[in-house]
Amino acid sequence: IFHQAYSAAKSHVQRAPWYVDVNMETASMVFPILNSLAAFWPSIEVLAGNVADAIDTHDAFYGVWRRFGFTPEGFNVAEGRIQAGQRSYPLRPELVESTLYLSQATGDPHYLKVGRDFLASLEGTRVECGHAAVKDVETREGLDQMDSYFLAETLKYLYLLFAP
Repeated sequence: IFHQAYSAAKSHVQRAPWYVDVNMETASMVFPILNSLAAFWPSIEVLAGNVADAIDTHDAFYGVWRRFGFTPEGFNVAEGRIQAGQRSYPLRPELVESTLYLSQATGDPHYLKVGRDFLASLEGTRVECGHAAVKDVETREGLDQMDSYFLAETLKYLYLLFAP
């Protein structure tokens, strides 16, 4: 089942280096939106043995991170702007997870630099009792919210990235 679904995603959803929402009947693009949850995809690519595509897609996501210091929930890749109503960063783990997988697969120290960039950005989310989600990645305004996946996944993947 995995290989069938993976092949379908590669054939119908990939608009290299991005993966976009498509109509399930026609495979035509519906939205040219980078959804921050899709940042896990390079991990899948690594596990499928397609490290080259994983690197390209990760580089694209990381480019958005570098631009804003975080990955907004939605980024319009066709227009090069944050998608309306999707300006937040709720401390998601997906891009950090993909960085870990690529670091392990390639041994490239570049991914440790990427991890340090994540840590530097996350320092800006620190509050007295933990870390606060970001309401707007451009203004860096915080939210009074820290979902459990920040501790359970985001920080875990960062720890594993730097663990000996």
